[in-house]
Amino acid sequence: MKRMKINYLYTDERIKINGKDYLGSTSNAKSRLSTYFNLNTLKLANMPTDKAILKYGHSNFDF
Repeated sequence: MKRMKINYLYTDERIKINGKDYLGSTSNAKSRLSTYFNLNTLKLANMPTDKAILKYGHSNFDF
């Protein structure tokens, strides 16, 4: 069975730190979310979303 792709928007809506939204897609939302909350994985990743989370912190974003 083929997995359904999920599109999502990660935004700094709460306080508008940098005014950017981060768009992504995944076929495994649980895995993707666990990546965003694993500091070691974030440090190794090279995606804009990961860099923003490290720079501004999780509490400044809505998912």
